[in-house]
Amino acid sequence: MTTRSVVFWNVQRLFGSAGSPIEFALSGDEEAAAASQEAVERKIDTIAAALDLIAERAGPPLVVGLVEIETDELSHAIAARVSSVELETVDRLGDDRTGVALDGLNISALVDRRVVEGVRGLTSHVIDRTFKTRDVLEFHLDLAGLGSVAVLVNHWPSRLSAEGASRRVSAAHYVNRLVAAETRYRLDEMWDAERKLLDLPNADEMRQRAHSPVIVMGDFNDEPFSASVELLGSTNDTEAVKDDLDVKGRTKKERFRTYATSTPLLYNPWWHFVGRSGSYYRSPRWRLYDQILLGSGLLQGNAPIRIIPDSHTILDAETVTRADGTVWPLVNRGGKPIAFDLERERGCSDHFAVYLQIETDEIG
Repeated sequence: MTTRSVVFWNVQRLFGSAGSPIEFALSGDEEAAAASQEAVERKIDTIAAALDLIAERAGPPLVVGLVEIETDELSHAIAARVSSVELETVDRLGDDRTGVALDGLNISALVDRRVVEGVRGLTSHVIDRTFKTRDVLEFHLDLAGLGSVAVLVNHWPSRLSAEGASRRVSAAHYVNRLVAAETRYRLDEMWDAERKLLDLPNADEMRQRAHSPVIVMGDFNDEPFSASVELLGSTNDTEAVKDDLDVKGRTKKERFRTYATSTPLLYNPWWHFVGRSGSYYRSPRWRLYDQILLGSGLLQGNAPIRIIPDSHTILDAETVTRADGTVWPLVNRGGKPIAFDLERERGCSDHFAVYLQIETDEIG
């Protein structure tokens, strides 16, 4: 068996030294100064050092979701500087179905190229057209001898927008349907066009589809108790998630009706931190906007890929040691995450990274 980590991090406006239309839009200042090349390089070093620290504590990352990062080049540079695992961007390992490169967008993902045989179905979902960004990045990882895992990396609409709350609810509905597409048979899959009748899968087939491994991670700009996250199907009840498939009835029509309304659930372990700490601090309290949720397939004890219970963690380390040996503070005196500051030689992001551990059958 092998222990690996799954990581998510909002790295806070890593837009490159050439400037960015996203940066200008977010700042509201078309004359906003671009970051210096030195600042970009040092921030990349710091992010890489933090990922190495996670690898040391929780095992090498299988997948790392990143948001507020502009280009594939920046994402690839982070991957190249992580020394504990051979990471690569999904953009370089898979074909984007939309034909849209990462440039000018803000979601990326890194995967362990030693165990990921391929990246399929790389798809960008734009669900909030305020900015031209990837709001949801979807892809499938093919793992050697272990099947595939569907991953959805999210960056939901900002809380600074008056319409943000309703847009996040819309995002939840959208992502819930993406999860359902992975874990439930679609109507067109069950329709026998030749005989013009519904061909309902048997119970074992339904159960196997329901247990397709799904990881949903992101900066949701809402917390576990928020309406949008609940609409996503989030719950901390592991037994409810394991048995989220509900098919009842004596006739095929009755069984279809219950199956069609059997909503997939996602295990959300981050309730543990509510009221105690968080991944982001906005006065007067901690917020838990950054979360990693898992479908039922990752909760089954005999699954080839499964969560290690109670392994979910917030990386609130005070410092990291970079490749050049410098010790770089990540938090202020109050223990809160702070933005990267080259002049004062401290900080990385105003969000902490979050991660959890998975256990797999041996894959290298």
